[in-house]
Amino acid sequence: MGIIALLMNLCYSCKKDTVYNEIDAFSQIENKVIYDKGQYILSFSLADYPYKKVQVYVHDDLAVMYKQTGGLLYHAENQNNNQYAVFFNPLGKSKTYYYQVIVFDKSENAVRSNIFKFVTQP
Repeated sequence: MGIIALLMNLCYSCKKDTVYNEIDAFSQIENKVIYDKGQYILSFSLADYPYKKVQVYVHDDLAVMYKQTGGLLYHAENQNNNQYAVFFNPLGKSKTYYYQVIVFDKSENAVRSNIFKFVTQP
């Protein structure tokens, strides 16, 4: 019986622990919204990671942004080297819009950026 216990102890002590590397997806977000040819384009950078999906949540009411009870979700397109873009259309004139970037890992865990804003043209 003692030999079995010793063997089991050896097996468990050799087991490798899973190592998790934490990343800050938004450490160098460098986001900007431009108006080009009748549409608004959000571009931003994310930390290097194999995201399952990247979305942008948008609304013109900051309270709704915090409650996450409404708003629109846009799918962000990976342009190259973790540079993403979202095309907003249509948006109201002379309005303030708020947006938040959401990234998902392969297990569908979500992480949200800070909330940002931009103002549309008159």
